[in-house]
Amino acid sequence: PETSRVTVEEIERAWKEREAAFTSAKVEWVEEYFIPKGGMSRLWAGAMGGKLAATMSPAGGPVPEADATFPVQGKMHLKGGRLFVERDGPDWVPSKGQFFATTIRSAFDGKEYWTYLPEGAGDTRKPNGQIHVGAVCGAASETWYRPLLLSLRPLSPAFRQLPFSDVQLTGITLDIRGTRCIEAVHLVGGHAGSRGVYWLDPDRGYLALRVQTYARGKVSQQVDYEYDRLPSGLWAPKGWRIVAHVSGEELTFSISAKVSSWEVTSEEPPRVSFPPATMVYDARKPEQQRFY
Repeated sequence: PETSRVTVEEIERAWKEREAAFTSAKVEWVEEYFIPKGGMSRLWAGAMGGKLAATMSPAGGPVPEADATFPVQGKMHLKGGRLFVERDGPDWVPSKGQFFATTIRSAFDGKEYWTYLPEGAGDTRKPNGQIHVGAVCGAASETWYRPLLLSLRPLSPAFRQLPFSDVQLTGITLDIRGTRCIEAVHLVGGHAGSRGVYWLDPDRGYLALRVQTYARGKVSQQVDYEYDRLPSGLWAPKGWRIVAHVSGEELTFSISAKVSSWEVTSEEPPRVSFPPATMVYDARKPEQQRFY
Protein backbone atom coordinates (compact mmCIF):
# COMPACT_ATOMS: atom_id res chain seq x y z
CA PRO A 1 0.00 0.00 0.00
CA GLU A 2 1.00 3.62 -0.46
CA THR A 3 2.61 4.44 2.88
CA SER A 4 1.26 7.99 2.96
CA ARG A 5 -2.30 6.62 3.03
CA VAL A 6 -1.80 4.07 5.80
CA THR A 7 -3.90 4.64 8.93
CA VAL A 8 -3.56 3.41 12.52
CA GLU A 9 -6.91 1.65 12.09
CA GLU A 10 -5.59 -0.30 9.09
CA ILE A 11 -2.55 -1.48 11.05
CA GLU A 12 -4.66 -2.43 14.05
CA ARG A 13 -7.02 -4.42 11.80
CA ALA A 14 -4.10 -6.36 10.28
CA TRP A 15 -2.69 -7.13 13.73
CA LYS A 16 -6.08 -8.34 14.94
CA GLU A 17 -6.32 -10.70 11.97
CA ARG A 18 -2.85 -12.12 12.65
CA GLU A 19 -3.58 -12.57 16.35
CA ALA A 20 -6.82 -14.42 15.53
CA ALA A 21 -4.97 -16.67 13.05
CA PHE A 22 -2.37 -17.71 15.63
CA THR A 23 -4.78 -19.49 17.98
CA SER A 24 -1.92 -21.60 19.33
CA ALA A 25 1.83 -22.03 18.97
CA LYS A 26 4.59 -24.05 20.59
CA VAL A 27 7.99 -22.44 20.00
CA GLU A 28 11.54 -23.25 21.06
CA TRP A 29 14.60 -21.09 20.48
CA VAL A 30 18.27 -20.72 21.36
CA GLU A 31 20.06 -17.52 22.34
CA GLU A 32 23.61 -16.27 22.39
CA TYR A 33 23.50 -13.97 25.42
CA PHE A 34 26.48 -11.59 25.49
CA ILE A 35 27.35 -9.42 28.51
CA PRO A 36 30.37 -7.12 28.10
CA LYS A 37 32.74 -6.34 30.95
CA GLY A 38 30.80 -4.27 33.50
CA GLY A 39 27.53 -4.68 31.60
CA MET A 40 25.50 -5.89 34.58
CA SER A 41 27.02 -3.23 36.84
CA ARG A 42 25.85 -0.53 34.44
CA LEU A 43 22.39 -2.10 34.26
CA TRP A 44 22.07 -2.29 38.06
CA ALA A 45 23.35 1.25 38.51
CA GLY A 46 20.61 2.51 36.23
CA ALA A 47 17.93 0.47 37.99
CA MET A 48 19.07 0.62 41.65
CA GLY A 49 21.55 3.46 41.94
CA GLY A 50 25.31 3.28 42.34
CA LYS A 51 25.48 2.33 46.04
CA LEU A 52 23.06 -0.57 45.81
CA ALA A 53 24.63 -1.75 42.56
CA ALA A 54 28.04 -1.88 44.30
CA THR A 55 26.71 -4.47 46.78
CA MET A 56 26.13 -6.92 43.91
CA SER A 57 29.88 -7.57 43.64
CA PRO A 58 31.68 -8.89 46.76
CA ALA A 59 35.03 -7.80 45.38
CA GLY A 60 33.73 -4.37 44.40
CA GLY A 61 34.75 -4.83 40.78
CA PRO A 62 32.71 -4.74 37.57
CA VAL A 63 30.21 -7.50 36.79
CA PRO A 64 31.23 -9.39 34.83
CA GLU A 65 34.98 -8.82 35.17
CA ALA A 66 35.46 -9.79 31.50
CA ASP A 67 33.26 -10.17 28.43
CA ALA A 68 31.03 -13.23 28.80
CA THR A 69 28.81 -15.18 26.40
CA PHE A 70 26.18 -17.67 27.59
CA PRO A 71 24.12 -20.23 25.63
CA VAL A 72 20.44 -19.94 26.55
CA GLN A 73 17.41 -22.06 25.68
CA GLY A 74 13.83 -20.84 25.68
CA LYS A 75 10.35 -22.33 25.25
CA MET A 76 6.90 -20.83 24.79
CA HIS A 77 3.54 -22.59 24.53
CA LEU A 78 0.64 -20.28 23.80
CA LYS A 79 -3.02 -21.10 23.30
CA GLY A 80 -5.67 -18.41 23.36
CA GLY A 81 -5.08 -16.41 26.53
CA ARG A 82 -3.04 -19.12 28.28
CA LEU A 83 0.76 -19.17 28.28
CA PHE A 84 3.67 -21.31 29.46
CA VAL A 85 7.28 -20.14 29.17
CA GLU A 86 10.61 -21.59 30.25
CA ARG A 87 14.09 -20.12 30.01
CA ASP A 88 17.46 -21.59 31.02
CA GLY A 89 20.01 -18.82 31.40
CA PRO A 90 22.67 -17.24 33.62
CA ASP A 91 21.87 -15.76 37.02
CA TRP A 92 24.38 -13.71 39.04
CA VAL A 93 25.01 -14.89 42.61
CA PRO A 94 26.64 -12.03 44.56
CA SER A 95 27.96 -14.14 47.46
CA LYS A 96 29.76 -16.45 45.04
CA GLY A 97 30.85 -13.75 42.63
CA GLN A 98 29.82 -15.77 39.57
CA PHE A 99 26.97 -16.71 37.27
CA PHE A 100 24.99 -19.90 37.79
CA ALA A 101 22.71 -21.64 35.29
CA THR A 102 19.12 -21.02 36.35
CA THR A 103 15.78 -22.28 35.02
CA ILE A 104 12.62 -20.18 35.28
CA ARG A 105 9.20 -21.67 34.45
CA SER A 106 6.04 -19.56 34.37
CA ALA A 107 2.40 -20.18 33.50
CA PHE A 108 -0.55 -17.84 33.05
CA ASP A 109 -4.20 -18.91 32.86
CA GLY A 110 -5.85 -15.52 32.46
CA LYS A 111 -6.31 -15.01 36.21
CA GLU A 112 -3.12 -16.15 37.93
CA TYR A 113 0.58 -16.10 37.06
CA TRP A 114 2.71 -18.87 38.60
CA THR A 115 6.52 -18.89 38.49
CA TYR A 116 8.88 -21.64 39.68
CA LEU A 117 12.68 -21.52 39.99
CA PRO A 118 13.98 -25.08 40.64
CA GLU A 119 17.50 -23.87 41.49
CA GLY A 120 16.43 -20.64 43.17
CA ALA A 121 17.83 -17.25 42.22
CA GLY A 122 20.58 -14.92 43.40
CA ASP A 123 22.00 -15.89 46.80
CA THR A 124 18.89 -17.97 47.51
CA ARG A 125 19.93 -21.21 45.83
CA LYS A 126 16.85 -23.10 46.99
CA PRO A 127 13.69 -23.89 45.02
CA ASN A 128 11.18 -21.08 45.27
CA GLY A 129 8.10 -19.80 43.49
CA GLN A 130 5.57 -17.02 43.22
CA ILE A 131 1.83 -16.78 42.61
CA HIS A 132 0.38 -13.45 41.49
CA VAL A 133 -3.23 -12.62 40.79
CA GLY A 134 -4.31 -10.43 37.90
CA ALA A 135 -5.52 -10.29 34.32
CA VAL A 136 -2.09 -9.24 32.95
CA CYS A 137 0.62 -11.85 32.30
CA GLY A 138 3.91 -11.17 34.06
CA ALA A 139 5.93 -12.51 31.11
CA ALA A 140 4.54 -9.74 28.89
CA SER A 141 7.18 -7.29 30.11
CA GLU A 142 10.13 -9.71 30.04
CA THR A 143 12.76 -8.76 27.46
CA TRP A 144 13.24 -12.38 26.32
CA TYR A 145 9.56 -13.05 25.58
CA ARG A 146 8.40 -9.78 24.05
CA PRO A 147 9.72 -10.51 20.52
CA LEU A 148 7.37 -13.50 20.23
CA LEU A 149 4.43 -11.92 22.03
CA LEU A 150 4.59 -8.83 19.83
CA SER A 151 3.98 -11.08 16.81
CA LEU A 152 1.51 -13.55 18.35
CA ARG A 153 -0.46 -11.46 20.88
CA PRO A 154 0.21 -7.82 19.98
CA LEU A 155 -3.20 -6.46 21.03
CA SER A 156 -4.39 -8.75 23.81
CA PRO A 157 -4.81 -6.78 27.07
CA ALA A 158 -3.38 -9.78 28.94
CA PHE A 159 -0.06 -9.39 27.11
CA ARG A 160 -0.15 -5.58 26.73
CA GLN A 161 2.35 -5.20 23.88
CA LEU A 162 1.06 -2.07 22.12
CA PRO A 163 -2.06 0.00 22.94
CA PHE A 164 -3.07 1.50 19.60
CA SER A 165 -4.97 4.30 21.31
CA ASP A 166 -1.57 5.89 21.99
CA VAL A 167 0.04 5.21 18.59
CA GLN A 168 0.87 7.91 16.06
CA LEU A 169 2.06 7.52 12.46
CA THR A 170 4.77 10.02 11.55
CA GLY A 171 4.90 9.52 7.77
CA ILE A 172 8.63 8.76 8.04
CA THR A 173 9.96 5.68 6.24
CA LEU A 174 13.18 3.71 6.69
CA ASP A 175 14.81 1.01 4.55
CA ILE A 176 15.58 -2.06 6.69
CA ARG A 177 17.31 -4.93 4.90
CA GLY A 178 15.75 -3.93 1.58
CA THR A 179 12.25 -3.35 2.97
CA ARG A 180 10.68 0.10 3.19
CA CYS A 181 9.14 0.38 6.65
CA ILE A 182 6.85 3.02 8.11
CA GLU A 183 7.33 4.58 11.53
CA ALA A 184 4.74 4.22 14.29
CA VAL A 185 5.44 5.94 17.61
CA HIS A 186 4.05 5.04 21.03
CA LEU A 187 4.57 7.71 23.69
CA VAL A 188 4.79 6.69 27.34
CA GLY A 189 4.27 9.47 29.86
CA GLY A 190 3.86 12.16 27.21
CA HIS A 191 6.62 13.81 25.21
CA ALA A 192 8.81 14.09 28.32
CA GLY A 193 8.67 10.35 28.96
CA SER A 194 10.03 7.34 27.11
CA ARG A 195 8.80 6.34 23.68
CA GLY A 196 8.69 3.24 21.55
CA VAL A 197 9.35 3.44 17.82
CA TYR A 198 7.98 0.60 15.68
CA TRP A 199 9.24 0.18 12.10
CA LEU A 200 6.50 -1.77 10.30
CA ASP A 201 6.49 -3.66 6.99
CA PRO A 202 3.35 -2.72 4.98
CA ASP A 203 3.77 -5.68 2.61
CA ARG A 204 3.63 -8.31 5.39
CA GLY A 205 0.67 -7.20 7.47
CA TYR A 206 2.65 -4.45 9.20
CA LEU A 207 4.99 -6.83 10.98
CA ALA A 208 7.58 -5.07 13.13
CA LEU A 209 11.05 -5.34 11.59
CA ARG A 210 12.60 -3.11 14.24
CA VAL A 211 11.49 -1.78 17.62
CA GLN A 212 13.42 0.96 19.41
CA THR A 213 12.88 2.12 22.97
CA TYR A 214 14.00 5.67 23.73
CA ALA A 215 14.78 7.09 27.16
CA ARG A 216 15.93 10.67 27.65
CA GLY A 217 16.07 11.10 23.89
CA LYS A 218 18.46 8.19 23.26
CA VAL A 219 17.92 4.57 22.20
CA SER A 220 18.11 2.36 25.28
CA GLN A 221 17.09 -0.85 23.51
CA GLN A 222 16.72 -1.99 19.90
CA VAL A 223 15.18 -5.25 18.67
CA ASP A 224 15.57 -6.41 15.05
CA TYR A 225 13.32 -9.20 13.74
CA GLU A 226 13.52 -11.80 10.99
CA TYR A 227 10.55 -13.85 9.76
CA ASP A 228 9.78 -17.09 7.94
CA ARG A 229 6.60 -17.93 6.08
CA LEU A 230 4.84 -20.96 7.53
CA PRO A 231 3.03 -23.52 5.31
CA SER A 232 -0.22 -21.85 6.42
CA GLY A 233 0.97 -18.63 4.75
CA LEU A 234 1.40 -16.79 8.05
CA TRP A 235 4.63 -14.99 8.81
CA ALA A 236 6.30 -16.10 12.04
CA PRO A 237 9.49 -14.92 13.80
CA LYS A 238 12.55 -17.00 12.94
CA GLY A 239 14.99 -14.92 14.98
CA TRP A 240 15.67 -11.60 16.65
CA ARG A 241 18.56 -9.55 17.99
CA ILE A 242 18.29 -7.38 21.10
CA VAL A 243 20.86 -4.71 21.93
CA ALA A 244 20.55 -2.76 25.20
CA HIS A 245 22.47 0.34 26.28
CA VAL A 246 22.66 2.68 29.23
CA SER A 247 21.86 6.25 28.21
CA GLY A 248 22.06 5.17 24.59
CA GLU A 249 25.81 4.70 24.82
CA GLU A 250 27.43 1.93 26.87
CA LEU A 251 26.36 -1.62 26.02
CA THR A 252 24.75 -3.61 28.87
CA PHE A 253 23.92 -6.81 26.96
CA SER A 254 22.95 -8.24 23.58
CA ILE A 255 20.92 -11.31 22.62
CA SER A 256 20.96 -13.10 19.26
CA ALA A 257 18.09 -15.61 19.11
CA LYS A 258 17.14 -18.23 16.52
CA VAL A 259 13.92 -20.26 16.52
CA SER A 260 14.76 -23.98 16.54
CA SER A 261 11.22 -25.40 16.33
CA TRP A 262 7.71 -24.12 15.65
CA GLU A 263 4.53 -26.15 16.04
CA VAL A 264 0.84 -25.41 15.82
CA THR A 265 -0.84 -27.67 18.37
CA SER A 266 -4.20 -28.27 20.00
CA GLU A 267 -2.52 -29.18 23.30
CA GLU A 268 -3.11 -27.01 26.34
CA PRO A 269 -0.04 -25.21 27.73
CA PRO A 270 1.50 -26.95 30.78
CA ARG A 271 0.83 -25.67 34.26
CA VAL A 272 3.47 -24.85 36.86
CA SER A 273 3.48 -26.95 40.02
CA PHE A 274 5.61 -26.74 43.15
CA PRO A 275 7.35 -29.80 44.63
CA PRO A 276 7.04 -30.36 48.40
CA ALA A 277 9.04 -27.97 50.62
CA THR A 278 9.16 -25.21 48.00
CA MET A 279 9.02 -21.73 49.52
CA VAL A 280 6.30 -19.80 47.66
CA TYR A 281 5.31 -16.15 47.78
CA ASP A 282 1.54 -16.42 47.40
CA ALA A 283 -0.26 -13.12 46.82
CA ARG A 284 -3.61 -14.87 47.26
CA LYS A 285 -2.93 -15.41 50.96
CA PRO A 286 -2.85 -12.75 53.68
CA GLU A 287 0.44 -14.12 55.03
CA GLN A 288 1.81 -14.09 51.46
CA GLN A 289 4.32 -16.87 52.07
CA ARG A 290 4.00 -20.57 52.66
CA PHE A 291 5.56 -23.93 51.98
CA TYR A 292 4.12 -26.37 49.50
